[in-house]
Amino acid sequence: MAQTRQIGQSVAIVVLGAFNPSIFQPSWFVQEELVRSEEGESVELEIIHPEITIFNMEWFQFQANRDRLVIRSSRESHFEAVRDLASGVLDILRHTPTCAVGVNHDRVLDCGSRDAFDRLGWTLVPKDPWVSVLERPGMSLLHEQGARTDAYDGFIKVMIEPILDGGNNVSTKVNDHFAMSADNSPSSTNTIKTLLGSEWVTISERASHILDRMKGLVT
Repeated sequence: MAQTRQIGQSVAIVVLGAFNPSIFQPSWFVQEELVRSEEGESVELEIIHPEITIFNMEWFQFQANRDRLVIRSSRESHFEAVRDLASGVLDILRHTPTCAVGVNHDRVLDCGSRDAFDRLGWTLVPKDPWVSVLERPGMSLLHEQGARTDAYDGFIKVMIEPILDGGNNVSTKVNDHFAMSADNSPSSTNTIKTLLGSEWVTISERASHILDRMKGLVT
């Protein structure tokens, strides 16, 4: 019997606030010593504009618009480096107002067979309520949200989505969301930076526990 296997993963830190996208040029990251000069030379630049900046460096992808900043990596060996990079950016932008941060852990699973692929969807979203109104019902997208159990405001959201590319692959994601303030505030920025240091291990372990549970439902 085919085994479920992980075929991809990534981590992303998403900060919500009020940003100036055009300042985030690769040269800025080098000048501020957030990345090495040689890393700044190997950039895949998509756009730098007052409304949005997108570029890729060797081990991370960066995107910023007026209200959102995202740093992502698909290299497990660099997941903590993503945390360190985000902390470094926030330290420099300590007077920039922010209001929330989310840490997203993503895994792509190959279920190994169509039966296992279907079984995961039907376990999470039972087909019985749908068979009288839909032909061969199947899960398209699932969002499940739970309350935080720590001292922070926010939520834990799990997202499961079949990848409809002809295979048996499923995207699984955990969004660990921390709400810092109702409105953008500079004081939130330092709080987010501190949180990324103090809570990182707990965030990572919680995501692994949830994602392992999702993988276990396939077998």
